[in-house]
Amino acid sequence: MTDRTALLLLPGLLCDERLWRDQVAALEDVAEAIVADLTCDDSVEAMAERALQRAPDRFALAALSMGGYVAFEILRQAPQRVTRLALLATSAAPDSPERAAQRRAAMSSMKLGRFVGVTDRILPQLLHPDHVAGDIGADVRAMAARVGAEAFLRQQRAILDRPDSRPLLPSKSRPWWPSATRTFSRRLRKRRRSMKAFAARSCRSLSAADICRPWNCRRRRRHCCAGGSRRELGAARCGG
Repeated sequence: MTDRTALLLLPGLLCDERLWRDQVAALEDVAEAIVADLTCDDSVEAMAERALQRAPDRFALAALSMGGYVAFEILRQAPQRVTRLALLATSAAPDSPERAAQRRAAMSSMKLGRFVGVTDRILPQLLHPDHVAGDIGADVRAMAARVGAEAFLRQQRAILDRPDSRPLLPSKSRPWWPSATRTFSRRLRKRRRSMKAFAARSCRSLSAADICRPWNCRRRRRHCCAGGSRRELGAARCGG
């Protein structure tokens, strides 16, 4: 018998288990974490099914970017299994026509046999400036290389075909928090505001004063995972 919280972690585009490595280690005393593999399928429905097969009957759910799209699908398929939800740098809305065109252009470049992973131009959009040239930047590049071209195409197809998840946002049945840090781009902060505004009429949304700083001490880590009034997972960012 364990008193640790079951925690399912969903990576972003071109990300693997490395994305959540430090969170898994930091939460080891309070959370039994599983990192889903989102590289094998070309629809969010199939990604969600695969993730649910590995998950326990009841679990907290944290998702980054593309993983957020899969988290919404998990809420469609098995809402009764999700106890808490943290959405990091993601969106409930489908892609805009402009963003969809950018994705299709990236996929078209693959037909020329050119997969460059995370480039020097993209990396500063994903990381704090202090980490671009360091070990974290290298880890992000290595993740993209491990995921590879074929999985990248599958993920982009899944993203393009995902449904509108905004109707899922208003819910009083579970604690939730959409997160975007100050270092995130303006576009991502706008997504966060949009999700909170959409749900404001019927979902309890936590204010900044309610949120504990991520993992400052053992007591706060346990409070966040065990279901007190302050809940947040430390934000990571990559992909999507």
